[in-house]
Amino acid sequence: MIEKSVSLWLPKLQAKAQGDAADDLDPVNTTDMSYSTRISAAQILIEVESMKMASDVLESLLDEDEGVVQVWYLLGWLNYLQGEDYHDNARFYLNKANQVHKKTPSDDQPMLDHITELLNELGPGDNEDNEDATEDVDIEYDSEAEDEHMDQ
Repeated sequence: MIEKSVSLWLPKLQAKAQGDAADDLDPVNTTDMSYSTRISAAQILIEVESMKMASDVLESLLDEDEGVVQVWYLLGWLNYLQGEDYHDNARFYLNKANQVHKKTPSDDQPMLDHITELLNELGPGDNEDNEDATEDVDIEYDSEAEDEHMDQ
């Protein structure tokens, strides 16, 4: 059921992000779903193991605002849950979550503790891509969008 619901609004967001949106599509009102509601949808999709759709939702959220720690964390958690073949991806996203937290702190201590726990379990890894994740993240986001996140 959640997949059907998400399929009603996700393709519009993806088309908008890729610049393929129809001319009659209002770019401001592509979906009535708030940012936080879409995060919740991604969490539910992860819980029902609809990983591809959850990843698509989370990636669309990153396209909108890279400065939200929870989105990076959920991408890391999603990849972690998919098994050892995805652990390098998980490590990358979880390291990004830590870096974003340093720039725009989150007060969600259980999430931050889980990030630390997962990174400790995953270890440093031997993938060169992880070095990119530990460097400073250049976060670009709209301050109005940040205010909206706080209000929701």
